[in-house]
Amino acid sequence: MRYTCVTTAAMLTLLTCSECAAGPELRRRLHAALRQLGVKPIFSIVDVAALPLTDPRVAYPAPTLLWRDRDLFGVPEPPAPYPPPT
Repeated sequence: MRYTCVTTAAMLTLLTCSECAAGPELRRRLHAALRQLGVKPIFSIVDVAALPLTDPRVAYPAPTLLWRDRDLFGVPEPPAPYPPPT
């Protein structure tokens, strides 16, 4: 049996910022991993420095991958008040 995996930009999000040295490498690896899985490399890229301080995503370190607004590696959503982006 073959399964088809569908992803949309709303499902997978790369949180990064211009100062993030690891952001470009994570983006390249994410593209490669999705292609290897046979999935179109569709995901959102969000600059955490441009988000309002009321957005919970500003508290995640950059880079971070979110799947359906949850950290891909199980890090819980930081509680408010949110610290400035790192």
